Amino acid sequence: MLYSRTVIIIMLSGLFLLALLTFAELPPIFYDFADKTSVYIQEGVVDTGVTNQVTAILFDYRGFDTLGEATVIFAAALIISYFAPRKKAPMLGVRLGVLVRYGVASILPFILIFGMYIIFFGHISPGGGFTGGVVLASIVIIFDITFGFGQGRVHLLSRDTKKSIESIGLVMFILIGIWGVFFEGAFLANSSTLVEKGTLGEFVSGGMIPILNIASGLKVGAGLAIIFNNLVKEN
Repeated sequence: MLYSRTVIIIMLSGLFLLALLTFAELPPIFYDFADKTSVYIQEGVVDTGVTNQVTAILFDYRGFDTLGEATVIFAAALIISYFAPRKKAPMLGVRLGVLVRYGVASILPFILIFGMYIIFFGHISPGGGFTGGVVLASIVIIFDITFGFGQGRVHLLSRDTKKSIESIGLVMFILIGIWGVFFEGAFLANSSTLVEKGTLGEFVSGGMIPILNIASGLKVGAGLAIIFNNLVKEN
């Protein structure tokens, strides 16, 4: 116990020191961001090959920040898994009605198609990996609420499967980011990674950004599903 507490204190102290060093390097409060904004607007489409400039900024210009956002979800799932009560709360032991179960089962495929569309077309239309991942997580959550409680409970994905999917998404994201470091000297750089940017506005375009959408979709979807399952348990 003492050893674990010491390790935690050392880790927190290191993070605090890193935060101080980061804040010291931040620009002044009155820093003029107009120049950067104009660069994004005027040159972003050409630089990234992506018509959805929100996605381009998240996965190219601000790629390292996006990794931090994905890490927050991973950390939240990890912390909730650790601190969630070990004693499961009893819930209603009766299955939902047939109409409810079959009604839910009939709409889930359409939600899946919608979520996949948001992810796969996130570089040329509104959407992306984060938004699509939330939609995919809702499928797992709705299925578990409908079929995961009471007698004859069934879960869409096992706990280990969801953890594996989350890990795959995170590893994909990091490896693609490191790929950019090797070929262009910047994390998640997209313009010189030997991956063609394709024709602007076409499905096959945007270089590595569509793959990043898939990675973040897996990461976000599985992470949110894990958080839900750790909060909702049944005897």
